[in-house]
Amino acid sequence: MTGSEAPISTIELTLALILSCLRKLPLVDRRMRTEAWPPIPGYLLNGKTVGIVGLGRIGSEVARLCLAFRARVLATGKTLTDERARAAGVTRATMEELFRESDIVTVHAKFNRETRGLIGEKEIGLMKKGAFLINTARGPIVSEAALVSALEQGRLGGVGLDVFDEEPLPFEHPLRRFDNAILLPHRGYATVEVLQERFERAMSNIADFIDGKPLELLNPELVPGQTQSFK
Repeated sequence: MTGSEAPISTIELTLALILSCLRKLPLVDRRMRTEAWPPIPGYLLNGKTVGIVGLGRIGSEVARLCLAFRARVLATGKTLTDERARAAGVTRATMEELFRESDIVTVHAKFNRETRGLIGEKEIGLMKKGAFLINTARGPIVSEAALVSALEQGRLGGVGLDVFDEEPLPFEHPLRRFDNAILLPHRGYATVEVLQERFERAMSNIADFIDGKPLELLNPELVPGQTQSFK
């Protein structure tokens, strides 16, 4: 097992959130506890347009999975070129085009000073009525106030969020009020496989430290003078 498992777990969680939003699975599950047979229709991913904000390692894999469902995929990014988009089987679009045309928007941009607040009232206001927004990247990339406003006005079909501005999410947070908001406690990494790998690495590092061996680093470039990394 390698460090690549962590992105894989986020990729799979993203697809799970997309499908859960479209098919309204959490709502149907809750209603099954109080109703005999809740008549709640969902939507197909097949034939929908998925917009990917950030076509990096995770975004590219999410695109591949959505294409397997025969969805149309748009992508946008500061450094994205037509060539890279074509190689991934998607169409490069501007932010405005992506938000206007997508039935589902999923966020995979890196979080930094430039992407803080990247998706705000303007972008969410461009989305189709009933469209869905998924965020498994970082909370501050998307304006929570704009999301809450769009949900209150019934403009969004729903949201699937694994990340928030403040974590843990406060109990009184308005996002908790909406039946069409799927909220997860930043669990993109949390699979048995990833947690087992982290535990094994931690124990290995402890044993190496006790034995006076060099520690293996995931990101040695961030530590001056360190060059060793996981193989």
